Amino acid sequence: FGSSSKQCATRCWCVPTQPPPWTTPGHCAMAGRELFGMVAMGVAGVGVSLMVIMNDVVERMGLPYFPLLGSACLIIGLLLTVLVAAMGELSKLTCRQSKWVVIRSTCGVMTFVLNLVAVRAGAPMGDVSALQSISVVVAALLGTAALGEPLRALHIGAVVASFLGAVIVSKPLALLGIEPSPHGQPWLGYALALAAGVTAGSTFIAARKAQGISPLVLTACVGLLEGSALWVLHLLKVGHDPSLRLADRPGDVVGIILALTLTVGVGSGALSAGAQLCPAAVSSTIYTSVTMASNFAAQALLQQEFPDAMSLVGAGMLLLGVALMAV
Repeated sequence: FGSSSKQCATRCWCVPTQPPPWTTPGHCAMAGRELFGMVAMGVAGVGVSLMVIMNDVVERMGLPYFPLLGSACLIIGLLLTVLVAAMGELSKLTCRQSKWVVIRSTCGVMTFVLNLVAVRAGAPMGDVSALQSISVVVAALLGTAALGEPLRALHIGAVVASFLGAVIVSKPLALLGIEPSPHGQPWLGYALALAAGVTAGSTFIAARKAQGISPLVLTACVGLLEGSALWVLHLLKVGHDPSLRLADRPGDVVGIILALTLTVGVGSGALSAGAQLCPAAVSSTIYTSVTMASNFAAQALLQQEFPDAMSLVGAGMLLLGVALMAV
């Protein structure tokens, strides 16, 4: 009887237990992929800020920026196209995958063009940046609806904090027309900036749908389309490019194109890889926040213009959004 009782107790208490899900190899690998994706999105944000800095440098040198940046994009696109063709990645694409490659690339190019035309229509760059932050909300909502990505309470808080932070940074009183504007309110520019926010959010969704596709293929397609678009804009004389001919300063032109090629390659490649590896809401939040934070740093270091108290509050909310998304 005593032996039977011991066996019963053993059966009752020695119940096999499963390891916690966060200790399984599959879960750890997934968490590692998302962490790498977050880092990649941060690198992409810094890359975009460097392109803005290069724009300022090139304009001070009196050289047209669009053809130089367009040439850099085409170089990246052509080199990567040859590389992925040699690796056999292009032959692996199905019709469905090709569709998402084109959609992701087109959304990225449309975001750039809409931003440019919004500024051309009279909208200040700060207001355009604030309105484009709607991409965080678009990516979060579309990610939940189209991809089934979970949207936890912390993620909702991150979306709200990032959106409000971007608006505060861009001076909401001027944005809403409460403060007088000497040139009126450029509503067309604001509408185009909102459209750019929608296409930017859609870019992250398309990248998530492009699972199983090499980031090199995505980056190659983006480079070819964006380079072509930039050259078209230059030929249409959009963007107030200087009239100085490129042939007058070949040494500067070669150096700038090489620097832009490196910047575009790293930034676009990191964006393509990072947007595939982490949820759309996370990638859009990190990308938006890091880009604005990098612009603040460049503004303070290069132009000696330090942000005011309202800008610091907005930047703090943006960083809060990144922290909440990373939890």
